[in-house]
Amino acid sequence: MGPDVVNVPLYLSQLRIARMIGLKNTPTQIWRGYLEELERFSSYLKYDKEYGNQGIKKLL
Repeated sequence: MGPDVVNVPLYLSQLRIARMIGLKNTPTQIWRGYLEELERFSSYLKYDKEYGNQGIKKLL
């Protein structure tokens, strides 16, 4: 994970996203530790939800 936020256009036909629920052949404790590390690392990142083409975006 890097410190830069990358804006990805949703119209990319080859874009694939998957929700991970663990690491293969790894104890659950290691996965939880990894998630905690990601949360600490990303806690200072701010993402501007108003950035981009205002005419095509959809916010959750």
